[in-house]
Order: sequence, then C-alpha cells, then structure tokens
Amino acid sequence: MIKENKVSKYLIYAIGEVILVVIGILIALSINNWNEERKYRNLEIVTLIEIQKGLKQAEKENERSENANLETIKSYEILLDHFEKKSPYNESLNYHFRNLLSWQEPDFNYSGFELFKNRGTDLISNDSIRIKLLFIYEEKIQYLVNDHNKTEWNYNNTVMTPFFTNNFELDIQNRMAIPNDYLELMNNQQFKNKLTYLIGIRSYGINRSTELRSLIKNLMNDISKEIEKLNNK
Repeated sequence: MIKENKVSKYLIYAIGEVILVVIGILIALSINNWNEERKYRNLEIVTLIEIQKGLKQAEKENERSENANLETIKSYEILLDHFEKKSPYNESLNYHFRNLLSWQEPDFNYSGFELFKNRGTDLISNDSIRIKLLFIYEEKIQYLVNDHNKTEWNYNNTVMTPFFTNNFELDIQNRMAIPNDYLELMNNQQFKNKLTYLIGIRSYGINRSTELRSLIKNLMNDISKEIEKLNNK
C-alpha cells in the first residue's frame, strides 16, 4: 500500500508537470501568435497608409487635369458663341484658338497600388476596400489614361493638327494662335462641327474624372476608418 501510494503521488506529480509544460507551450504559442498577428496588422496599416497617399496624389492629379480640360471647353464655347453671333475678330480669341490642340492627360502615381499588389492583396483584410481599390485603378483610372486618351490623341493627330497647321499661325512665345482668315473660319461649318465634337469628347472625359474623384474620396474615407479600427485592436 505504501508503494502504491508513492506511485500514485508520483503519477499525480508527473501529470501535473506535463500539464504545466503544456500550458507553458500554449502560452508561448499564444504570445508568438499574438506577436505575429500584430506584425501582420502593422504591415497592413503601413500598406493602407501608402495606398491612401497614392490615392491623394491621384485625386490631386485628376483634379488638375479636369480643371485644365474644363478651361479648353470654355475656349471652344467662346469661339462657337463668337461665330454664332458673327462677332468681329479680336486678339483675345487667339488664346482660345491655341487651345484647339490642348488637352490634359492625368499623370497618376501607381506606387501605393503596386505596393498593395506586391505584398499580396490578401494583406488587406477589408474586402470592400480591396474591391474598391482594384476597381479604381484597374477600371476607372485605366479608362482615362488609355481608352479616353487614345480617343483624344487620335482625333488630335488625324483631324485637329492638320486643320490647325493649315489655318493658323502659331505664336509659341505668347502661347497664341492667330487665324489666317477669321471670316472664313467663322463661316466654316466643318470647323464648327470640330469644335462641337471636341466639346463632346472632352465633356465625356470630365464626367469620368468627376466620377473618379467621388470614388477616390469615398475610398480614402473608408481607409481612414479602417486604419483607426486596426489601431484600436
């Protein structure tokens, strides 16, 4: 009985030791997992901050090009108004004629988006943010810098540049274009059609820019909320 009692105590002691070791291992694993999760969360926060910086740059660049293109539309509308009213020529029109070959393509910085892709899209735990980010860069921005820009570029090269070369004297120093024959231009229905077409395609591009601006603002707001939430975890 004495021997059995000693064995019983030893078994209880041994089991207790095993339990303590297991608990120690579980605590260590838990701490390690917590540290790894924290590192992963910090990397996610840093990535979101970089993405937001890229979006702010995109917003600024989009606004710059949009405002510049709005100015060209104003020029075309002023010219059409002069022609419709049969207004006499004045030198202030030379600035507006110069805008016949002008349009602004936004120059977006993709560093934040590339970081997002290189680190793995799954790093961003918020599905909505991932979807919106991909939609903005791979759909909306790509349309502006590729599809719409090609339309503008092709029309400029094939239609406006030849017409401009034949009908205007370019004053590069003063950024002016002087018509060879204002009266002929004023009565040229084809030229009026060209102006109307330019207003149409430029306005369409501006509408897409306005839509993009709204999407960017919405996503930046979402990212700010997500960063705050991750910091409070």
